[in-house]
Amino acid sequence: MIVQEPWLDLLISDLTHPGLGGEKLSKCLAAAHSQLPVLLVSAFHPGLESLREPLPAHSQAPRGFLAKPFTAEAMQAEVGRLIVGRAGGA
Repeated sequence: MIVQEPWLDLLISDLTHPGLGGEKLSKCLAAAHSQLPVLLVSAFHPGLESLREPLPAHSQAPRGFLAKPFTAEAMQAEVGRLIVGRAGGA
């Protein structure tokens, strides 16, 4: 499943979807959208702050991680950081 539409601004996904978790989904989308910022969220988060690191190889997109539960303000700040990061790199 690769989306070829250029209108994607940000991927927000939980890490633990059955079959296709957020990490795998973000890597699949990175193949077609190397600049697509990714925000992963999870209630299980020990040591997952490393998910802020960019995807390897062809992807240059910024990444973020929020541990559940999070506030609307935290989500807004992280989305803003990722979108500004994308615009600043263009």
